Amino acid sequence: MPLSGVAELSGGFTTSCQGTLAYWKLAKDGILAEKDFAPNGVRILFSAVMPPYQMIFPFSSLAPYKLDGLVKYATLDESLGAVVVNFVISEARWKKLPESVQKAMMDAGEETTRRLCTAPDQDLQTDIAKLKQGGLVTVQLPAADKKELQGLLAGVQTEWAEALDKRGKPGTEVFKAFRAAVQQSR
Repeated sequence: MPLSGVAELSGGFTTSCQGTLAYWKLAKDGILAEKDFAPNGVRILFSAVMPPYQMIFPFSSLAPYKLDGLVKYATLDESLGAVVVNFVISEARWKKLPESVQKAMMDAGEETTRRLCTAPDQDLQTDIAKLKQGGLVTVQLPAADKKELQGLLAGVQTEWAEALDKRGKPGTEVFKAFRAAVQQSR
């Protein structure tokens, strides 16, 4: 499902909720549902896109891996990739379910996705606050560096889309649809 990687690209969104809601829109009944999920015989039930990575390990991973005392600096407000988590059901199994069960599952999936989009953002703020108490310094890149980074990331996005286009998959179309969906979720 290479097209679903669109939400894992760097530079795509700034919060888990933005990424999740944009991805969900396309995966539930948009271009990803048609071009990625359907050809694989699956239907999405709910999804979550984790907060964008920063110049550091994921903040939630620092304490469990005992890196919290070693890491001194981390960026904020960058978008250096993310992870998409999908829960799916086979289309064959879906078709065997009564319509009322399908509706209940889709309603639950919608609610779960919306809840899952706020929890990681809230947990991220809690993790950052704890790490700051332990001495972590958060920094923002200078404007010139941020602009240069965004230019580099735009090149990676274009390369990703064009590589899929060359494979006969609508990479550019999916990328544009995701960008539009992110804008709508802000």
